Amino acid sequence: MCDGSRQGDGLHLNTLAFTPEEHAFMVECLNLRFNINCTLHNHNSGLRIYISKSDLLRISHLLLPHIIPEMWYKLGLN
Repeated sequence: MCDGSRQGDGLHLNTLAFTPEEHAFMVECLNLRFNINCTLHNHNSGLRIYISKSDLLRISHLLLPHIIPEMWYKLGLN
């Protein structure tokens, strides 16, 4: 629950330890399985997956049942 954060109106998943190939696979899975369009952003330590504002609501509905209320702020919910 702690490896992600709001970035502007979107969401970064801190996937810094994965290889470029693994990132491509994760992005493809999110797109094909959940219809979540995301991009890769460079960070000091590697790549992060970025989910835009337009898809944040869609993924929020998928994540909420699995996140404790104290962490809802990461999705912009209070």
